[in-house]
Amino acid sequence: MDTIWTIMKERRLYTYLPPENTADTDGILSTALAPNGWEKYKDRLGLPDTATKEDVLRGLEEWERGRSRAISVLT
Repeated sequence: MDTIWTIMKERRLYTYLPPENTADTDGILSTALAPNGWEKYKDRLGLPDTATKEDVLRGLEEWERGRSRAISVLT
């Protein structure tokens, strides 16, 4: 599971990472740098199941320049 759970409590920010998550050692990676997790974009981009990571990255860049290198941040 690559999900990062964040809870705001009493003006303190707590972030909980599953044990297999590497955000604490590798940082939060963009789709282009992440070794996995890019598969979920196949459907969103309308790509076939046989699409590769390169196909997904190309689709993200065509959708919006720089999108494959962006990260999602919870605030």
